[in-house]
Amino acid sequence: MIRTSQTHPIRVDAVPVRDGLLGLTFCPGKHGDSLNGAPWARDLETDLAALKAWGTGLVVTLMERREFELLRVPDLDLRIAAHGMAWAHLPIPDQGVPGPAFSVAW
Repeated sequence: MIRTSQTHPIRVDAVPVRDGLLGLTFCPGKHGDSLNGAPWARDLETDLAALKAWGTGLVVTLMERREFELLRVPDLDLRIAAHGMAWAHLPIPDQGVPGPAFSVAW
């Protein structure tokens, strides 16, 4: 069974921060194999609409640029903007930790 935006709606786990919430989720619209379970074939527009409805004003991506192509969301930044949300890209290398540049940008 392939997991889609319809069979597995995007889930946002909320963490309270200052005067708001930090929502954590996986990449909207992602496609491909999974390390845990069935492969993904998500709909980017459906996922972004759900994030907007959740109250998202800023989407921060932590994945490396090459991963946008691997997950089949090469224009994620443009699609986020089209849904009226801001975007920040603060990549963390796979299996790595944020470095000083990340801390400054955060």
